[in-house]
Amino acid sequence: SHKQPDSSTRRVLDRLAGREPPTEDKWILSRLNRTIGGVTGLMDGFQFGEAQRQIHDFLWGEFCDWYIEFAKIRLQSGDSSPLPVLAHVLEKSLRLLHPYLPFLTEELWQHLKKHDGRRQVDSIMVAAYPEADESLIDAGSVEVLARARPVTFIPGEPSEKAGDNTLVLPLAASTVVIPMASMFDLEAERKKLEKELEQVRGEVARLEARLKDDAFLTKAPAAVVEKERQRLYTLNDKLEKLKQQSSRL
Repeated sequence: SHKQPDSSTRRVLDRLAGREPPTEDKWILSRLNRTIGGVTGLMDGFQFGEAQRQIHDFLWGEFCDWYIEFAKIRLQSGDSSPLPVLAHVLEKSLRLLHPYLPFLTEELWQHLKKHDGRRQVDSIMVAAYPEADESLIDAGSVEVLARARPVTFIPGEPSEKAGDNTLVLPLAASTVVIPMASMFDLEAERKKLEKELEQVRGEVARLEARLKDDAFLTKAPAAVVEKERQRLYTLNDKLEKLKQQSSRL
């Protein structure tokens, strides 16, 4: 059974009640809750560097780069207001980020609190850490935004191999399989893959050299060293997937 949404989530859903939420609202709420779930699992496993990276990628790459841009269009056109969802996602994200940036997130959170007097606690330090609501994770939002159907999330590595009718894209935390039905240039994809391999190899070599540098290891804060180790682990995993894909092409 799914957990009930917390009070802040219920308030947002109440404001959306009576109408079909725009696709971008459903998408960002889905991505928020998927991020919360992923970050919580990483925290439980003491993978703090990777947890911070996922929070950064969500805030910068999805909330700022995409949802805020959608929101600007809606505000200019006079469509349904995105402000409740904007504030909700930002508030949850600040709570996620608080262990890493305590003073900045406290300052921003207090500014948000001025516009929402119903928030009961006085400080983000004593606010509950976010919990994922699986009922809001919606793969269908991805289908609409990507103009691709169906989109299926499958655990583990796919059994499909790249070929004339299938494109397999290894990413850092997952692998994307796209049936292309001969609609792409295999040679062009091979060149793109080789270019990405070269870039990832270069980054791996740079990090490996840095983590062997005694000056860096002795002078850099432990958190910075751990973050670089986490990045190297993630890049090595991606590099291995890219090598496998290259051999299939």
